Amino acid sequence: MEIKNLIIRDTEEDFSDVPLGNWLKAVRCARGLKQSYVAWKSGVEQASISRYERNECIPSLESLKKLCKVLNIKASDLLGF
Repeated sequence: MEIKNLIIRDTEEDFSDVPLGNWLKAVRCARGLKQSYVAWKSGVEQASISRYERNECIPSLESLKKLCKVLNIKASDLLGF
């Protein structure tokens, strides 16, 4: 399933301008996961995940890899490659 389908299904809209944090939150919520669980499983601090989802900062490559592993998605899907 494409990530954009987690937010809006059956549309041809361009989602390239959607911030990374919005995607992270959408995927996490679609999986029914709490920030605390993702933090525990990934080793990324919950406060950092919260800042990422609010688009206050962007995750390092290492943190992004950890989050993608827990969320069971590819970083390339999240980044639109």
